[in-house]
Amino acid sequence: MRIAAEYADGWNIGFYPSNTPTGFGRKVKALDRYCKELGRDPKKLRKSWHGEVVIGETEVDVNEKVALPKKSFSNLDLDYNVARIIGTPDECFNQIQQYINLGASYFMLKFAGAEKIDSLRLFAERVLPHLRQENSGT
Repeated sequence: MRIAAEYADGWNIGFYPSNTPTGFGRKVKALDRYCKELGRDPKKLRKSWHGEVVIGETEVDVNEKVALPKKSFSNLDLDYNVARIIGTPDECFNQIQQYINLGASYFMLKFAGAEKIDSLRLFAERVLPHLRQENSGT
């Protein structure tokens, strides 16, 4: 992270156990501290979030989409929620907004079940407009 603070234009958190809102917030604070130590404005370093979106129209839809992968994922002794935005459109908006509030200005999103474009369409129609409206000044 110190190297990113000194030389990079951006920093990204990927599929790591720390890729949760709490972990992201801690890493951004550390990154900002490194920037300040090096005499760099932390706002000049783009912070990005990389993860998967699991979105459904209702809680039932969401639960169906995560049930099978979550079950097989539990065998890996990892937290399925790491590096994932999971929920209805409103819940996905709130989770993404939380990362924005923590300093994320760029997102690289993978969509569960993207071969069926319903998740992409739902996100584009019900989440993106609210994100644009809420963050038009940032």
